[in-house]
Amino acid sequence: MQTVRLERLQQRTTSFAVAALALLVLLPGPALAQIKRASGPQADGLPDDVFRVSYFDTGTATTPSFVLGIGGQGVGGAGDSLVRIVNPTSQPALCAMIYVFDEAEEQQECCGCSITADGFLSLSTENNLTGNPASGAAHFPTGVIKIVSSLPNTSVAGVCDPGLTLTPTPTLREWGEHAEETSAEDKGEVGSAIRPSVAVTRTIENVSILNYSPAPTDAQEFTNLVAECAKIESNGTGTGVCTCDPTNPPPSNPLSTDSACTQEGALGLLISGNNVDLYVPNSSVSEASGFVSPAPYSTTGVQLVVLEGSGTNASIPTSKLVVSCGANGSTGETACVGDDTTLYLINGTTVSDTLASGAIGRHTFSDGYCTNCGVTIDPTTDLAIISESLSSTSSSVSGYQLLDLSSNTFGTPFVTPDPIAENFGVDSGRNLILSPSEDIPMYELINISDPTTPAVYNNYIGTPTGIQFDSSAEECSTGIILASDEEHPGLYIADLTQATFTAGSPGLWSAPEQFQTLPEFTAFTQGGSLTGTTEIAVASGQHLAILDDAFGTTAFGAVQLPATSGTGTPAIQDWVVGNLPSTPDGKGWLNGYDVHFISAYVSPNNNKAYGVLVNRQRTYVALVDLAALMAAARTGAHILDSAVNLVTSNIVTYIAID
Repeated sequence: MQTVRLERLQQRTTSFAVAALALLVLLPGPALAQIKRASGPQADGLPDDVFRVSYFDTGTATTPSFVLGIGGQGVGGAGDSLVRIVNPTSQPALCAMIYVFDEAEEQQECCGCSITADGFLSLSTENNLTGNPASGAAHFPTGVIKIVSSLPNTSVAGVCDPGLTLTPTPTLREWGEHAEETSAEDKGEVGSAIRPSVAVTRTIENVSILNYSPAPTDAQEFTNLVAECAKIESNGTGTGVCTCDPTNPPPSNPLSTDSACTQEGALGLLISGNNVDLYVPNSSVSEASGFVSPAPYSTTGVQLVVLEGSGTNASIPTSKLVVSCGANGSTGETACVGDDTTLYLINGTTVSDTLASGAIGRHTFSDGYCTNCGVTIDPTTDLAIISESLSSTSSSVSGYQLLDLSSNTFGTPFVTPDPIAENFGVDSGRNLILSPSEDIPMYELINISDPTTPAVYNNYIGTPTGIQFDSSAEECSTGIILASDEEHPGLYIADLTQATFTAGSPGLWSAPEQFQTLPEFTAFTQGGSLTGTTEIAVASGQHLAILDDAFGTTAFGAVQLPATSGTGTPAIQDWVVGNLPSTPDGKGWLNGYDVHFISAYVSPNNNKAYGVLVNRQRTYVALVDLAALMAAARTGAHILDSAVNLVTSNIVTYIAID
């Protein structure tokens, strides 16, 4: 537990009269009158005594706040205030899920604070709860604080995530303390034996106590609080996250947002505030290497496609063929790699710099060849991670190179013991590159805590025989990792929260794992032959993933991942397979080439999980509502009913690439 112990605001004096003035108890007004309710579970199944609310006003008489509810009049509050929270129960830990609203009734900050049994927490309203609003504006002086007493809801000890599903549990106790200053000039007789020769001013500090009032347990209200907080957590800027310790503010939960896990592929997904932009290369590894001959859709340049928010689509010219892009919503920068050693840095629609990686030779994938192969950006460190060929004589010698985007400085490329992944991933919370090798059934984890000395850990996957990994992905909120296999209809799944690591050259890692066969994925074929699952991406925080098959035709699908981790062997909960309809221009959908025109994200505007696919011709983006797809009618257990109109039901939205 992180416990904040602030110095007492009340200054004691030896005067009984002053001490008698030291405590002023404020009774809540009509709007906060205590709600009397019967104890015990409610009709909606939620327990009683788990939801508390209060107001705050940190303005002062000299620096008044302006409250909309009373006509915008300036009023003096009590200055900064403390929120005191205790866990009087025997629960090993309870979470204070805190949601802070401004006077315009907008949720501006949220955070979850763990408090152990009989533990105590003090938070400063100004320093902890209102100094980092989601709006990006300055500290807001008035509003409402809502606190839900909940069980921990992540697999990480001491981490409470207010943007994930709550388990309301009785009960924390909360109250507020406001410091108030009263100045009085001491008019004692000048020059007397008991008075100083000049008048003095004394300051008496009083403390006002404000009880938090119980509020009715309301399942819809809890859903709304969590959904708004999840949007704040996923805004990519770090704003809107309050803290539990003003002396050493912890980072926001590294497993709760999309920005904590990134996936290399062809598509660069940039989420910034309410805007979601997609950077689409006009070529691919398969096309640029001549694996597809002729390559009718391959050309130079990158397309910017607006998926949500403001802005317009644009074409960004480049001198070389581009095969992969990665984006950082925290900085607004996108990195794209050419098929050779070229790397383009893009801000908005402008190429701001062109660099050259340390790649040499040509690495061989099953469906193409590359010098630079892929790129993604770790937003927590602002490192671009590039997969690349590293031998002029062997097509199987490959590895990674890190680029510090704050200085545009390359690190030394490092060779991995086994060939690189077609699509790798990055777990920022654990400082890991996720690299399931395509050529050998080996899943490598590369620790880059120290970027100058990466540490490689291997895990040989022997079942089923003949595994040929194709893509990696991760659900950040649970640490569940995935890998697709283009030889079998199913997915590899493992739980990193239970992983063990043994040092060595290379080291070894293991975790509860399995290859889970999903028979319906035999729909993924090429030329009548099974290709299994190839392309996959996860919408982190929603436990949903999208899949399709490179070189396939119209087949795609979604899987429901486990919502928890930390015990047992993880397993996919549900899955569905269907076919994408023709695009608005009347042409049949064709999945993109290697490597790989797929992504996923959680919308900052409506908190929905979306899969993102781009067709081979690069004329349309298919935006797939993953939860709606999972809920659609089926034929049998896992096949989408062909009668479902994916477009008119808004399960699939086509966005033109201009």
